[in-house]
Amino acid sequence: GALAAFATRAGATLVLNEIDPFRHSLLRAVFGGEATGHDGEHIDDLLQTQILPDVVVMNPPFHDGRAADPKLGARFIRAAAGLLTGAGRLWMVANRHLPYEAALAEHFGDVAEIGGDTRFKILTATGARRPGAKAAKGRRA
Repeated sequence: GALAAFATRAGATLVLNEIDPFRHSLLRAVFGGEATGHDGEHIDDLLQTQILPDVVVMNPPFHDGRAADPKLGARFIRAAAGLLTGAGRLWMVANRHLPYEAALAEHFGDVAEIGGDTRFKILTATGARRPGAKAAKGRRA
C-alpha cells in the first residue's frame, strides 16, 4: 500500500494486486478501485488486463509460513519480467540478506542497487528478457 501511495502521488495509473484477503480489502478501500487477488508468482499469466505496465513495484515475500524460501521472491521476479517490455522498469524492496541479484540478472539486462541500509536494499532492473514475455498492447504504471 505504501509503495502504491507514492506511485499515485506521482500521477501513475495503478493496477494493484494483493493475494492476502485483508491487505487486498485495504488496497480497495484506500485506493477506491479494483485490485486483483492473484498469486504474484503467476501474475504474468493471470492478469487479465490488455494494458501492460511500464513499471512494476514490489516487495516480494521470502517465506511461506515460517520457513524462509528466497526462491519464492525469485519467482516473483520472473513474473515481473513477463509483464514488462524491455523498456519497462522493476523497482523492488528486499531484505538485505536475500540473494535476489542472480534472479534479477537472469531475467533483466540491467540491474542496480540504488539504496538501502543494513536491513534492506532497493533494487531496480530494466531490459526484461524472459523468453515469451508479453508484447505491449498499451502502457500503464
